[in-house]
Amino acid sequence: DRALFALGSSRPSNLLKELIGIVADAFVNVENNIKIVGHTDGLGFKANDYSNWDLSTERANVARRLLLQNGFNIEKVSEVSGKANTKPLVDDPYAPQNRRISITILK
Repeated sequence: DRALFALGSSRPSNLLKELIGIVADAFVNVENNIKIVGHTDGLGFKANDYSNWDLSTERANVARRLLLQNGFNIEKVSEVSGKANTKPLVDDPYAPQNRRISITILK
């Protein structure tokens, strides 16, 4: 029920840093590639040149860098992308739970 990123930011929370360390350790023997997708809540930006698309992509890249800092093999990352607020985790589009990343193990 906690956000992994501050509102309007790609700065990772301490919780995300901790979780990425756990994921990196758990994936050490996984041979499959992964994809990392960033997400935002439904709050928009007033600036026309920066949007939730930009922010969600930055969040995915932050997660990628954290994985690498925790020893994850860069060659196993096949996609880093952002979905903005198009795939909310919870029904409330403004809920902090929507400020997240998802990591998928690919077949």
